[in-house]
Amino acid sequence: QITLWGPTGNINDYAAKTWSGLVGSYYKKRWQLFYDMINTCMEKHNPNIDWTALTANGIAFSQAWGAQRDTYPTQPQGNASAIASSLELKYATFHQNYLIQQNTQPIPKSPTIFRTAWTKDPAQLSILCDLESSCIGFSTDGVLFQSGTPFQASNTINTYL
Repeated sequence: QITLWGPTGNINDYAAKTWSGLVGSYYKKRWQLFYDMINTCMEKHNPNIDWTALTANGIAFSQAWGAQRDTYPTQPQGNASAIASSLELKYATFHQNYLIQQNTQPIPKSPTIFRTAWTKDPAQLSILCDLESSCIGFSTDGVLFQSGTPFQASNTINTYL
C-alpha cells in the first residue's frame, strides 16, 4: 500500500511514504520517467505529453519495483542538515554561475536556439542549460541557446551566458 494499490495498481501513492529506500529507488526513478517524457517532448518540439503512456510506464515500473525484494537501511544515513544546506547552496545560487547581460535576448527563430523551456525562472533555466551539453546560455523568456546565437536589444528580457 505504500506505492500502488488497487487491482491493477491504478491507485497511485494512496499512502505514500518517504521510508528508507523509497525516495532513491522508487520516487526518484518514477520522477525520471516524467522528466524523460518532458525532455523527449522538448527535443521534438512537441508540447503534448502522452499522459496515457506516462501513466502506463509508471504503473509498470511501480509493479516491477513492488515485486523486488531489496533491503534498505533502517537507520538514517548521513547528516540531513548538512545535506540540505549543501543542496540549498548548490541550487539556490545556480544561476549566479552565469554572466547576466541585461536587456538583451536571442534573436527569435535563430537556428542556434534549440529549446524553449516551460519556465522563465533563472535558477530552473540554469539547471536545464547545465543538463544540455550544447547549451551555453539562456534568457528570461525561457529560451536555451547554443554557441553562435545572435542577440538583439530588449526592454524586458535578460540573457545569461
